[in-house]
Amino acid sequence: MRGCSIEGCEARHRAHGFCNVHYQRWLKKGDPLAEVQLRAPDHIRFWNKVERTSDPNECWHWRIKKGLNAYGQFRSKELGPVGAHRFAFYLANGFLPEETMHTCDVRSCVNPRHLVAGTRSENMRDMVAKQRHRKDYYQGADHHMAKLTDDDVRAIRASTEKNRPLADRYGVKIQTIRAIQALRTWKHID
Repeated sequence: MRGCSIEGCEARHRAHGFCNVHYQRWLKKGDPLAEVQLRAPDHIRFWNKVERTSDPNECWHWRIKKGLNAYGQFRSKELGPVGAHRFAFYLANGFLPEETMHTCDVRSCVNPRHLVAGTRSENMRDMVAKQRHRKDYYQGADHHMAKLTDDDVRAIRASTEKNRPLADRYGVKIQTIRAIQALRTWKHID
């Protein structure tokens, strides 16, 4: 077994005569003996990415990386990847609840005064109460993947015909016909 060429290092050779640690330093800094800067603690890195205002009651906005859902994203050494608003709650309260809810309804807000602990069902009820959901947009024929209309579903439920001919006529699978008849899908249609 070949070892690292750095004097005093007894780690196994990886490439260019260096162990993995010295090789990575050589790649990044050009010197295998370069000092490695340690990352700042999570709370310092976190608050450096927040646009805080002088008023503690206003929203404090997450300035950098946001996911597709427009919530801030943060990678903590301790917790791993976590939503920025959830990490702000964690810093303020010392624990992560099942859900972290915004009282201000601003997704980029990380002000701990605007965040409360809750459950998934509480968060969904809050969303519906504030009319922030898009329930009607995705239901039935309005869904972008829908192959059937509301009238088609009514006809399928009223039909005494076997499932295979119905599936062939409407261009869907037999499982779709069964789910419609069993009221597992298209529940909003009487």
